[in-house]
Amino acid sequence: MAILSWRQPLPAQVAAWLIKQTGWDGIAPLDLSDRLVVVPTRQSGRRLREALAIAAEVKGQAVFAPLVIVPEELPALVTELPETASRDQALVAWIRVLLQSSPRDYRTVFPVDPPRRDEAWARRLAQRFCRVQAELASGGLRMADGLGDEDMPESVRWQELAALEQAFDAVLAEQQVCAPVAAYRKGLQAVRVPAEIRRVVMAGCPDPNAVAVQCLASLVSQVSVEILAYGPDGETRAFDPWGRPRVDYWSHRDLALPAFEEQVQLGADPAQQAKLVAARAMADPRPEEWLALAVVDPEITAPLTRELEDRGQAVFHPEGDSWQRGSLYGLLQALATLVVSSDCRAIGNLLRCPAVLAALADEIGEGFSGDNLLQHWDRVREKHLDQKLPQALAHAGTFPILQQALAIVTGWVETLQRGEFEEVALTLPAAIMGERKIASDGPVADAARRWVEVVARVSRAVGLKPDLSHPERWQLALDGFGEGARFGSRPAGAIEIGGWLEVLWTDAPRLVIAGANDGRLPEAVSGDAFLPEALREQLGLKSNAQRLAADAYLMAAAVASRPEADDVLILVGKTAASGEPLRPSRILMAGDDEILPARVKHLFQPLSTAVDNLPWRRAWKLRPRRVKMKSSISVTGLRDWLECPFRFYLKRGLKMQEIALPKTELDAMDFGTLMHAVLEEMGQDPVLRDTKDEAALRDGMLSVFESRIRRDYGEAPSLPLLIQFESARQRLRRAATIEIAEREAGWKTERVEWSFEVPLGPLTITGKIDRIDRHEDGRVRVIDYKTSDKAAEPLAKHLGSVRDEDEGRPDWLRVNYLGKDKRWIDLQLPLYRLALAEEFGSDLTCAYFNLPKAVGETGISQWPDDAGDLQAAAEACAAGVAEAIGTEDFWPPVERISRFDESWAKVFHHGITDSVDESWIQQEGPDE
Repeated sequence: MAILSWRQPLPAQVAAWLIKQTGWDGIAPLDLSDRLVVVPTRQSGRRLREALAIAAEVKGQAVFAPLVIVPEELPALVTELPETASRDQALVAWIRVLLQSSPRDYRTVFPVDPPRRDEAWARRLAQRFCRVQAELASGGLRMADGLGDEDMPESVRWQELAALEQAFDAVLAEQQVCAPVAAYRKGLQAVRVPAEIRRVVMAGCPDPNAVAVQCLASLVSQVSVEILAYGPDGETRAFDPWGRPRVDYWSHRDLALPAFEEQVQLGADPAQQAKLVAARAMADPRPEEWLALAVVDPEITAPLTRELEDRGQAVFHPEGDSWQRGSLYGLLQALATLVVSSDCRAIGNLLRCPAVLAALADEIGEGFSGDNLLQHWDRVREKHLDQKLPQALAHAGTFPILQQALAIVTGWVETLQRGEFEEVALTLPAAIMGERKIASDGPVADAARRWVEVVARVSRAVGLKPDLSHPERWQLALDGFGEGARFGSRPAGAIEIGGWLEVLWTDAPRLVIAGANDGRLPEAVSGDAFLPEALREQLGLKSNAQRLAADAYLMAAAVASRPEADDVLILVGKTAASGEPLRPSRILMAGDDEILPARVKHLFQPLSTAVDNLPWRRAWKLRPRRVKMKSSISVTGLRDWLECPFRFYLKRGLKMQEIALPKTELDAMDFGTLMHAVLEEMGQDPVLRDTKDEAALRDGMLSVFESRIRRDYGEAPSLPLLIQFESARQRLRRAATIEIAEREAGWKTERVEWSFEVPLGPLTITGKIDRIDRHEDGRVRVIDYKTSDKAAEPLAKHLGSVRDEDEGRPDWLRVNYLGKDKRWIDLQLPLYRLALAEEFGSDLTCAYFNLPKAVGETGISQWPDDAGDLQAAAEACAAGVAEAIGTEDFWPPVERISRFDESWAKVFHHGITDSVDESWIQQEGPDE
């Protein structure tokens, strides 16, 4: 083993060492084609090849590069391996074994029977068993090796696991494949090196797995095998013969940071760490050349990428971009969900895929709009609360484009649920994406090629269990597709956001390490149900102590090659993105007792908020567009203006409203509309309107109700709807009792849903009266149905207390009633009286017919008969509101309204005045 000095960058030293071994004089091309070099990561290999190319270019020569691989690739290269099982074959084999095995025969593995022994349960457990096998395989072990001797913990459990794995092997043998570690064990008996290779070098690999080391040990008798470590000069005791850091040397070694408090800084959370890294990066004129970034905590990667790109700095991820971030994955995920069930939530996810909208546009043609389609879909879902696609299709008749789109989607779903997996998995996504959308290269084409490969693998694997359900086949394929990453080329001028293992192989003079927290640095495995720490050590698997030694070494090496204080910045997070507290890495606190107190004090200090945690503020203020208001306004519109003029404009002028999805039950408006429809039918149907038989009225109303809910909500409503429907039935039964009593008292319904218009200043006030009754003595009564949870008193619904916010508002908003100052919050019943005054005169009463949740409170609550002064004040207020709307008086707003409306609170953080540019009202004329 040779030790390269960590005072100089590693890539150039490895390149120089390789060149020196050849005796190259620069006269001919540099030929290293007979070398096999093992490096820790693919990016390390790229850096080594770059260093070799630079060295050859100095002499004006080309280079025949060595074969460069990572440790995990070594067994396949140097052994004659039998065909190994793919990930999907292994999973399907485990699924079959688990479903065929009885838990009673493996009680230490399955101490409790699962609630459901179905394919989904088997797949989840299969994934767990595959992870255990992978952990064991890193040491060249199988489950039977967990038996060990009598001192091994849980030997009976491992005996049962070994029996299950034996059954697993038998299933794989049906396709003449075996588990990778079993194949490696067979291949290790006849290790051979490729004919062209004369020398093997493992360079700068502080953490090779045991299998790679075993392969190298087997090659020693055939070729020259040399190990290059990177560390302190002459310190051979720091490494074992394979270049791995020794635990006793590195676990407690002081991290030499000359200016600890300057070089180690705290970040409140991943977002703040990202800002600090970006600020450091942009301080260099060419950060892609001068600065290396090592991100230990994955939570920092996304915000750091955004921070750098927002500052105009291109970014490159050597570890690749996850396939899950691509558009094809989103489409496949939506399709896989629909294989199980065509519920409306899954349909909504599908409709929001850009590829689906493009496919529907091609299919439907003229008149198609993706925005309109999604808007209509949300409206249908909000109104009918459909749970399944057939219900939504039946209710989409009022929106022809949506109906066409859902008909097309229905065909896709039928194909998904009835077609053969391999055919449908390839043809349907291709049909949706369209051949013209998949170029010959680029991310989409790469993803498409990967999907074809994954489907082929899954289709072969399913041969081990031909009865595997279609949903499980799709889930296996989707999981397999989402694993791994797509490796692209580095953009010009891009800065690399590297991982922790890249830190040795970067030659940038400056380094930032982000996310130096325990659990990440060092990474720790705890609470593993199958492979606890004690068993790992007994089996010779990588232990937490070895992880600590390896990470402590990497940190020390990264710092040693950059001795100046300004060259290294280490960031420690205080909290995770979730707010969970984080501990500083123990590596930062290792060393002599004399330095520990100062380091602990620095690492656990509270963060200053003077600069970094400034109070929240808007980036810009909202400026609503101006539109011309209609010349007519409903009675409820006046109520909106009374509540807040600005909210009135947004709601009535700009037509802003929140779509409450996903909605699983009726909201207050939906429930009221349903009840009103039944009560309207009661007033229109001659039989129901005139009967005085309570049972006949009750049964008739319930019959109308049942017909209505079947029409609007289908034959199989959800449980929340069933509960609400039963509440409605109870209210209707009680309403029938009250109604019959009113009829016995001489009242009879004359009109229902009677529309009116009343000119008022510059506006026309419109409305619809639920019901008009006439008594046998000639009196007339206006009825308005109320279905709120609690019974309402008309006076309390129209008059409210004066608020501080009402200071400075017009006097006509207020009224003195019974010696108390009140303000108008609604004008409904007084305006009903005004609309009917010409026909019925002043001998007219108004009332609420309350149908509350507590059916015992059902009844008629009347507007005060002695409220003559209130009528005049209400009409004056209505005229004032009409004039204000006509002159576009929509500002200032009322910040705190009588009822909290969460939908507006989401828009106006810190209040309306703070959120809106008040000059919007001074714009010259409406936009439309």
